[in-house]
Amino acid sequence: MFCSYCLAFGGDGEGNTPFLRGMKDWRHVHQRISEHETSGHHGRSTEAFHRYQSSEDVSTAVGSRMLSARKVQIMECRKVLCRIIETVKLIGKRGLSYRGKEFEAAYTLCNKDVDHGNFLEILLLLATFDPLLKSHLEKVTEASERRRRALELQSGRGKQGRGRMVSLISKTTVNRIISVITTMIKTEISKEVQEAGMFSVHLDTTQDISVADQCSIILRYVTDRVHERLVSLKNCTSTTGKAICDLLCDELDELNIDVKTCVGNSTDGAGNMQGEYEGFNAHLSEVAPLQVHVWCYSHVLNLVFVSTTQVNTESVTLFGVVNSVANFVRESYKRMDVFSNYRDMFQSQELLEKIKKTLVSLSKTRFWAKEKALINLFGQYDGDPVKSLYVPLILTLEKISTCRDSKGRCVFNNDIRYQATTLKNSLLSFRTLLTAHVYLRLFSRTSRLSTYLQTSRMDILQTQRMVATTTESLKKIQRGFEDVGSTVTTPPDFPVKKSTPLGVPSISFCFFFCNLSKSAKLVENLQKMLKLTICLGRKSSF
Repeated sequence: MFCSYCLAFGGDGEGNTPFLRGMKDWRHVHQRISEHETSGHHGRSTEAFHRYQSSEDVSTAVGSRMLSARKVQIMECRKVLCRIIETVKLIGKRGLSYRGKEFEAAYTLCNKDVDHGNFLEILLLLATFDPLLKSHLEKVTEASERRRRALELQSGRGKQGRGRMVSLISKTTVNRIISVITTMIKTEISKEVQEAGMFSVHLDTTQDISVADQCSIILRYVTDRVHERLVSLKNCTSTTGKAICDLLCDELDELNIDVKTCVGNSTDGAGNMQGEYEGFNAHLSEVAPLQVHVWCYSHVLNLVFVSTTQVNTESVTLFGVVNSVANFVRESYKRMDVFSNYRDMFQSQELLEKIKKTLVSLSKTRFWAKEKALINLFGQYDGDPVKSLYVPLILTLEKISTCRDSKGRCVFNNDIRYQATTLKNSLLSFRTLLTAHVYLRLFSRTSRLSTYLQTSRMDILQTQRMVATTTESLKKIQRGFEDVGSTVTTPPDFPVKKSTPLGVPSISFCFFFCNLSKSAKLVENLQKMLKLTICLGRKSSF
């Protein structure tokens, strides 16, 4: 028989009790137990046991409390980190920048008058309502301030930065969180692609603001619905077909996706993409024999209209005037104020509450800019002319060219007045109006197709039907200019607000009939332009 208290808490050489070695005197067992329970050795062992249970032992109490405090600290840091992760996800979802230009140091967080960047500003806002986050930021700010003062006392001889301080709000932490989120997203995309069994790739390159060529890689696959996922933006040091194909294969290897399951690729019409022997498509076919190359139909359609708008003098003149007048009005707040006043006069209150239309400048990369500029200026073809900006713009240019102050002096200088008069005469020209409405009629037939070709859930059968319908529609209007002519020569009824004076007496709407000189040669040129549109469409499978 043994005594568990004495075995666990008694010293090895202390006492001569048989209960440490094992009591064997069973004849006098009750007597021996009574003697042992009253012995000093057993009493000290029992006392040690109770001290252990009540944590009155100094070393045990200190260790236990330190361990408990560390657990609390870890849980608080985890909660703070959860708030930081959600903030990073929010900024990424909204497409905002994380960091500011300055004032990112933790000791500057107490200064509410400066901009700390989106990330830190959101954390400071949350800390206003979150005691845990507020306490953490206060501790970090104090620790950072102490380190800053210590470095100042060392006259900069010490190591810069936050040292060993764990703040959880540094750029290093944010970058690690973004890296982990990126890895998790790519892993999920990889699983979905593997479950789908096949995919197609969309690939293109462009230069960023730092003049570095960036290659975007987008995977398209189908599970329960169609997915288009941007998986990578790679720095492209070479734009040859072989280099771009190797870049794609390396990215797919990182995603653990078999390149042989690629069934198609979609690119633009550049030679390094479509080259028969050294193009990207040729090299990709070697590693993925089942893939089929598709020239992006949306890109083809836009290229067709880029060529169409450069086909003759009338087209170049039209879009040159549209771009010039937009830049002319928008480059000065005084001219913009005049235009805004006339725009508000002619547009209905209901339309103004929805959106205030403005003049659109043209762009080499945004193909829709030409259509948007024409529609805003001249209105939809066969649409309500009240919603256009044509008459307000003509009145604006007339006001700029003739406006005088109370002393009879011209408000604008001679160069501005000359530009305004020139642009007004160009917009009042019959050539400009007729050419604009020809293009408006073309855009009215093709805009739905162009928009649908850029959707992520595009159906190929529906696309083929829309292409055939658009082609037939263009053929039908190839020679019909009667509708366009009547649209140009018919004056629309613009309801001007009676309570607001125009400020340009006798200007009215006679502008629609000023300088209208119909030209048979002009109509002939526009017919050639429409024929070219049909021919370009045929060559591009449209």
